[in-house]
Amino acid sequence: MKSERSPVRSRPWPPPHAPGFRTRRAIRRSVPDHTVSHPGSAIGGAAAEGAYELGRIQGLDLLRGLAIFLVLIRHSWPGTFGGAGIVGVVIFFALSGYLITGLLVKDLQHFGRVRWGRFYFHRAVRLLPALYVLLAVYVLVNMTWNWLGETTDQTVWGVITGVTYTANMPYLTKGAALGHLWTLATEEQFYLLWPLLLGLGFRYRKVRIAAVIAIVVVFAGLIWQLWWRSDNVAAIYTMPFSFSPAIVLGSVARLGKARLQRILPPAGVARAALSTLAIGILFALCLLPEVKQYPVMYVLGGPLIAVCTIVLVLHVEHWRTLPRVFAPMLWLGTISYAAYLWNYPIMRWVLHEYGPRHPWWPWLTILYTLAAATASWFLIEKPLQRWRRRVDARHAERKAPAPVGRHAVAG
Repeated sequence: MKSERSPVRSRPWPPPHAPGFRTRRAIRRSVPDHTVSHPGSAIGGAAAEGAYELGRIQGLDLLRGLAIFLVLIRHSWPGTFGGAGIVGVVIFFALSGYLITGLLVKDLQHFGRVRWGRFYFHRAVRLLPALYVLLAVYVLVNMTWNWLGETTDQTVWGVITGVTYTANMPYLTKGAALGHLWTLATEEQFYLLWPLLLGLGFRYRKVRIAAVIAIVVVFAGLIWQLWWRSDNVAAIYTMPFSFSPAIVLGSVARLGKARLQRILPPAGVARAALSTLAIGILFALCLLPEVKQYPVMYVLGGPLIAVCTIVLVLHVEHWRTLPRVFAPMLWLGTISYAAYLWNYPIMRWVLHEYGPRHPWWPWLTILYTLAAATASWFLIEKPLQRWRRRVDARHAERKAPAPVGRHAVAG
């Protein structure tokens, strides 16, 4: 009698030792016709394409809203909230690393590989159109009014570094109103390198080693930057490794999520107290004066903010719905990408028009930012996200196996 093939068993981390992780060979053996196994069901076609997409979680939108709120108040009241910009940016970095790694891990769990085309298609649709509109407006403003007195070469190079995600590279000319694009460059460079490293780690069953390599590289890069610009530490603020440890720490936290959940206090008073402590640390750092010139802010401050962010993410990622009282902050989280894109250039333009002594310039900056971000969401980002979902659905339908009738002939 033929013995049945034993099912693929779950094993401890790293993959394919982690629960739910399987090699591509195991997936092909156990799941024919590109149908993937899913707990409790067999999912294929459109369901397989979208079954594990990260849905909108209001707890995470709340955290995004907090991050962009800190950036807004730093740009509007720099004398009062000197550290808020760094805190907000690092929250974004740690959250981005956590969520992007979650998407990559789910690809590896279900398909045994990273679906590169789909991954970068989603990133491009989400990030590029809104950025290109900002760059077009930047060129139009410089050609028409040139409020900041930029030369044609500066404008051209500002667009080039924005489009190529190289605004965090030293010695390249950046647009005067585009100084904030260094953060997008740092994240995009992470999107290019981390999926490759994680995929190799999964393929050769060395995910822990891949994580260690990422940590060592970013901290070594940070130390090198500090040594290189020891004469002017503030100059490294926008460079590639200055806050990239936060992205890697967020990524590693997602890989070790199960272990972290066991280490942290269980849900209840203790977990709430820990999250409250994390929030207190973040807000205390927001009240620091300008700290770009201190090495300790890069070596310890950035990682500390990332750790506090991870504590909050693990606490709020299950908050799918929140009371209406949080609606303004949730909306701010929804439009956070466009708000970040537009806030810095609008601040520079408003300051030129009204001057720093005008009592209303901070409020006008925030008002114009929210208006531009809301327009970007409804006119650009939301329609493109709907289009992307339709493209995903059509692609999934083409890949779905044809149904087999009850009277189909076997053999």
